Amino acid sequence: MANLDAALDKDTTLTVSFSNPNDGIQVFYAYPMQGSAFRSPRFAPETGYATHYVMTRRMDDRSLYDDAAWEDLNYIFRVRTKCDAQGTITNALYGKIYGTLEHRINGAKGVFGCTYYLNPTPNDRNLEYDPKRNLFKGLMDENQLPREP
Repeated sequence: MANLDAALDKDTTLTVSFSNPNDGIQVFYAYPMQGSAFRSPRFAPETGYATHYVMTRRMDDRSLYDDAAWEDLNYIFRVRTKCDAQGTITNALYGKIYGTLEHRINGAKGVFGCTYYLNPTPNDRNLEYDPKRNLFKGLMDENQLPREP
């Protein structure tokens, strides 16, 4: 059995970057246990996306300190962005990430995970989850579909 404490004894830094210059990520705050289940804005913003995002997770006297472990920290992202000659966005996909961007060291490997939702319609900034348009194919039954909006 692997020593979990040894895996957690390592400081980690996660850098998120994007392949297209106008792709990016931005933080939004929404506490998951208060108010509506619809905790994200209905539409993704048009501007304000950072092309790089850095988060640090470090051990401090055997207790985990995470720069982004707040329950209310979430993200909106834009990917596959294309622009015309004037720099106007002509195509982009928008999505959201609920909760922290999980990262840790497991043995010699880095491990990353998150829960995300991507709107598959180009240029549609709507962030509402539609289970009828889920991109996960071949699911055994509806119990495997995400439950959150």
